[in-house]
Amino acid sequence: ASAKAADLESLGDINAAHHYWYAATAPECPVSDCTAYPSTTGYVNVYDIDNNWAPVDTITLPGSVQGLRGLFADASSNALYLPNYGTVNIGSNTTSARLLRLDLGTNATVYDQSYSLAAIDRGCISTDGTTIYAPAGENVGSGSYMSDWYVIRASDGVQTGLIPIATGAVRPHNTICDANTIYFGAVDESGGSASHHSVGMYSISGGTARKS
Repeated sequence: ASAKAADLESLGDINAAHHYWYAATAPECPVSDCTAYPSTTGYVNVYDIDNNWAPVDTITLPGSVQGLRGLFADASSNALYLPNYGTVNIGSNTTSARLLRLDLGTNATVYDQSYSLAAIDRGCISTDGTTIYAPAGENVGSGSYMSDWYVIRASDGVQTGLIPIATGAVRPHNTICDANTIYFGAVDESGGSASHHSVGMYSISGGTARKS
């Protein structure tokens, strides 16, 4: 498969001894509307950064992975995570979410977890590799979960809690985190459009959140 064939979600090296690039794509919307995406089954292309970006592997994804929303990894457990909507109807999907975990040593699926949540968007994993923080998705602008991040146990994909961000933002969709803080990206409810984004911060130890 060729990496230039689609709009790719990508992630840099997770191996300190060598440097690789992981670029993933999956069905995103009906084939008649999105011809640049694969029509049925997604994949992850792996490139060797230390060897002139030579392609070294292609990982075929389960057919359940659709509406891919980024990817993140944990070097300590050799795990690659791919949050996705589980459907190509991404404009209206607010009732389902999926999270795929792959073993980067074998390319095997560790789990392909579905949730009775809203959607799911670009998440992050804690520095100790135990906890995933994943936003409900930028298409969730009202109702349950419209300002929530899911707390997910990384080992088995089980959702263990919710973090509501501070009042004033909806449609949560981007996340980064370090040892002590989660940084949330969402759409400010004052405008509700791409021109009114806001960033929130949540203290992992203190359990407090604020929007800026």
